[in-house]
Amino acid sequence: MPMPRPRSSEAVSTVTVHINPDPAHWPHVPKGDSPGKYLRHPFAITQFDREGKAVWPNDQFTHRRVRDRDVTLKPPAKTHTAGASSGHHASSKA
Repeated sequence: MPMPRPRSSEAVSTVTVHINPDPAHWPHVPKGDSPGKYLRHPFAITQFDREGKAVWPNDQFTHRRVRDRDVTLKPPAKTHTAGASSGHHASSKA
């Protein structure tokens, strides 16, 4: 049974969630689109911004998305590709 929408006078705890940036986790999302465009909380305070962050109520829907790894409560770690900008080039001596 769906949860009733909280009344504005009720205090609702919220959490900041971050969308899972791994494209392999979202096989049905077209390339170039953000998964946040398709993943929405029915009672969200905000939807996902460009950084992949949103404020959601701390409820069963949010807990389920965290458990499914669709969203996380911690920001994703910045990935740096090793060797991509190291400045070292392989040279061949003939």
